Amino acid sequence: MAVPNPALPLATSIAFFSNYLWAARQKLFATWVGEQQVGHLVRRNGAGQLAYAIVIGVAFAGASVSLASAAWSRSTICTRDGRSPPPAEAPGI
Repeated sequence: MAVPNPALPLATSIAFFSNYLWAARQKLFATWVGEQQVGHLVRRNGAGQLAYAIVIGVAFAGASVSLASAAWSRSTICTRDGRSPPPAEAPGI
């Protein structure tokens, strides 16, 4: 069985983020998404891209380092009780 190229998911995520960034600059989001929210989403997703690239690099260091980084990232994303934060509610669509 062939091992997938680890750069492929990174390239895919960069392509999706580029599309997202283009849509934000063209103001193609729904009217209920404010400018401040779009800015926050772009910054958050950009930080996620950076973290994703770092994690792919760390994966080459070894399995234990990769698992430790996954545990750390999970601890930074989840709330204090260990659950993921609830998704933002969209106004009545």
